[in-house]
Amino acid sequence: ANGTDRDKQRIALELLARASLRDPQLADFRQKLDALVQQSPPHPILEDLLLFRAQAALDAARIEKTTAGYAQAEDDAQELLEKFPGSPLKAHAWGVLTDAAWEQRRYRTAADDAKKAQAELPPGPERSALGVLIAEAWFRARDYRSAADAYAAALRERPANVPAGDLMFQRVLAEIEAGAPEVAAAVLDEMARTAQFDQVDRWQAEWNLARALQAKGKTAEAYARVTALLGENRGEGAAAPAGKAAALPVELRARMAWLQARLAMGAGKPDEALKLADAIGGSLGGLPEALRTEIASSTALLRGEANFALGRDAAALEILKKLRTDFPRSNAAVYSYFDEAEHYEKQDKIVEAQQLLTKLADDFPDNEYAPFALFQAALQAERRGQETNLREANGLIEDLVKKHPQSPLVFAARMKQGDLLRKLNDFPAAQRVYEELVNKYSARPDIALAQLALAETHNAQAANEPTHTESALVLFEHVLYLHDEALIDARVEAGYNIGRIHERRNEAEKAETVWWRDVVNEFLLNGENTGRLGDKGRYWMTRTLLDLGSLYEKDEKLEQAKQAWLLILNTRLGYGEALARARLARFNLADAVR
Repeated sequence: ANGTDRDKQRIALELLARASLRDPQLADFRQKLDALVQQSPPHPILEDLLLFRAQAALDAARIEKTTAGYAQAEDDAQELLEKFPGSPLKAHAWGVLTDAAWEQRRYRTAADDAKKAQAELPPGPERSALGVLIAEAWFRARDYRSAADAYAAALRERPANVPAGDLMFQRVLAEIEAGAPEVAAAVLDEMARTAQFDQVDRWQAEWNLARALQAKGKTAEAYARVTALLGENRGEGAAAPAGKAAALPVELRARMAWLQARLAMGAGKPDEALKLADAIGGSLGGLPEALRTEIASSTALLRGEANFALGRDAAALEILKKLRTDFPRSNAAVYSYFDEAEHYEKQDKIVEAQQLLTKLADDFPDNEYAPFALFQAALQAERRGQETNLREANGLIEDLVKKHPQSPLVFAARMKQGDLLRKLNDFPAAQRVYEELVNKYSARPDIALAQLALAETHNAQAANEPTHTESALVLFEHVLYLHDEALIDARVEAGYNIGRIHERRNEAEKAETVWWRDVVNEFLLNGENTGRLGDKGRYWMTRTLLDLGSLYEKDEKLEQAKQAWLLILNTRLGYGEALARARLARFNLADAVR
């Protein structure tokens, strides 16, 4: 407090900090720092005091789990950087800011602050450690592109205590998560040629890459990579690492063998999948019981699927039956019901498929697949088509919602329930279902689908109760004028229905305006939106153009009528071409297509 030798003052400050890691010493130390920082004139080692107060506030925040300490630490570090721009303590100040941001899970900020701290340091362990932290922060922030680049940089300046294989694995994983499995494959192939990439990290990276390629629809490529890797491990390839097989954990080898069989099936090679699945049985020794059960049951399921694919239905059914006996509580046993139900569905044995799915839901009520089984059973009941079947489907959906209220399927199930009730002409009940969805799930990005269905339900009741018309119109307009590219098909359907309402009201001019300006011009002639129309959007666009042409013709706007019908042919919507040609034939324009 009263010294004149700055170096000794700094030593004293360091000694006080080391002795003040917990209360009451920490609280006393912080009070002393407050007094020294606030004194006038400024203390000779103010920049050191600010840094130590920031670090002490950070320590207190970790202990107290409050945000106030982090705010104090950040304020002091920022004050140091602003008042002492040339200070040798800048790297430490940025380090405090990095720690504060990381511990508050503000990972983007942590990455930026760590980068600034790194820039203040010479090459060495501290600078290298920050490189790894930067990569980890970007990864946790889910900025996988930046993370991949940062892991590559960390590999070039790797801390001695961080295995190179760990950073290589993380770099490949970041490339995968960035949606670039092709880049990840190239990086992985390059790294595989280095001695630093140990076998375990490489195999784990190959596993993740194979699953990513599979998700991208590149199952054949994934299968080829895994097959080559396993062959290399058995010493079958030129790059086979002598003596490395024994170093691989038996769990990893067993999982990779199962993945190879699974990928063979996905690549359309059921014969090969069956051979690989049969070979797995002899490689499960030494595995933990839980993993052995998981792989053995999943392999049995795979064998059933392969036999179905090869037309050996009796053998497949027998395998699935044995799977449920040998591993009754496994996920594979549960999923076998779906495989068998799909087999029955393909044979139009809808009753058998429905019964099997219902049995699954009854026998495994707590399983994550139970709500999906009920939903699928409802769809099978709907396919049977009779009124009793539709009511049965409605009951299955009610079971799903009551027994699994937290399931992510509830929204889709309720939407289907509304459709079923409309098929049963119970529009008031359908209206209640859709209203519940609109009120309960207002934040969903696809809530407009429920609003559209609710509008259609009001519209269907408008013939007998005209008051429903206004409700329908408000909802249709809400959907039409959304600014959401993902819902273009729904918006076109809404626009068509708005025009129909105006037409029913003998408001021809309003109908023409909505159809031409807000539907045709916006979604068909607007180059930005044309390519985004899906099947439903093209269907409703065709209906709009057909009805718009008829309305123009009725109003003796013949050139505009021809233009509307010609658009169906010229834009190749894929619907209504025969009707358009028939109407154009009245003007000798049936073949007038660009």
